[in-house]
Amino acid sequence: MRSGLGCHYDGGERTLKEMRASAHWAPFMLNLPMETDPGTKYVYCSGGMHVLSGIVLR
Repeated sequence: MRSGLGCHYDGGERTLKEMRASAHWAPFMLNLPMETDPGTKYVYCSGGMHVLSGIVLR
């Protein structure tokens, strides 16, 4: 939850809805712009959990 990615929870998990509309979820998340330095700001991001699950799966 401190990835630094431009993930937005406001508006009913806007980023999650956009990710789910994408054909390729992990690349969608990894192509988000960096908004803060990783590890510095907590931002709830369901899409980040999807990326993490892909890492653990591999």
